Amino acid sequence: MCSSIVDFLHYEIPKVQFEKTPSVEDDVTANLHFAVQTNENDATLRRVTMIVELSGNLTSEITIAGVFRLNDNYPKEYENSNALLIIAGSILIPYVRSLLSFLSSADGSPPFIFPTINLNEFFSQEQEE
Repeated sequence: MCSSIVDFLHYEIPKVQFEKTPSVEDDVTANLHFAVQTNENDATLRRVTMIVELSGNLTSEITIAGVFRLNDNYPKEYENSNALLIIAGSILIPYVRSLLSFLSSADGSPPFIFPTINLNEFFSQEQEE
């Protein structure tokens, strides 16, 4: 049986800012920022923080952090790559999507659905810049 290379332990949402701006256009742009911290007492524990910034007719900044354990089968070549960020983002983005959908529709408006993001492509483009 194949076991996962990381375990997702929990998440937290330390910051949520959300504002709607009346507009006839549905123009929203998104920016993502990631940071990783290693637990000083247990090197297998990583806290991945993702900041999602929206601008346009919705303005929002959501900070979400997930705690992950790197398992024994976590490939050494992944340690200096974006592999953990891709895994973490894939797990954390659905929580952000749910939160944004709820907040944007709480007043009866149609919900804003945060788009899917190809994180492999996102990090490839980020490395090129």
